[in-house]
Amino acid sequence: MKFSVVIPTKNRSECLEKLLISILEQSILPYEIIVVDDSDNLRTRQLIHSFRKFFVEKNVKIRYLSVSRR
Repeated sequence: MKFSVVIPTKNRSECLEKLLISILEQSILPYEIIVVDDSDNLRTRQLIHSFRKFFVEKNVKIRYLSVSRR
């Protein structure tokens, strides 16, 4: 069974980091993780980049979408 996890976020990189760690610790992993970011800063993008290798090692795709409205 394949499933995706979609995570909407805005200026919550601390919470997002905890969430990504929690996902990595699960016994059943998603097919992909999609992070939809509605913030103006780069912290979330940098965080996703730093976690990418851990998810790749577990064959989980991680995607980052920026939808910032300025």
